[in-house]
Amino acid sequence: MELQTAIERISELLDDGELETSNTSMRIPTALRDAAALAVKELGIAPSATALTTAALRATLDTNVIRKRVPTLVIWLSRPRNSTAIHWRASLGGCARQPPR
Repeated sequence: MELQTAIERISELLDDGELETSNTSMRIPTALRDAAALAVKELGIAPSATALTTAALRATLDTNVIRKRVPTLVIWLSRPRNSTAIHWRASLGGCARQPPR
């Protein structure tokens, strides 16, 4: 499968509103499992550890699909070449430097 075709298919799957679920088994480090359970119980960051895991997986896939679609933009943003870009990134918390005055 070509890269662009794979990216498009992943995007379609992520955008699918289907609520059907699948039973899957994942081996994850015990400490990570325990941290997720504690975060759910004590911090209320998700309804369940499964929901937290699903949200993290979706966010990772979304981020990487975006990066694959716009590699030039990602490179440009990671290496600002003028004070406007530095200021823009600083306002997003991505860079400590401020533009020259």
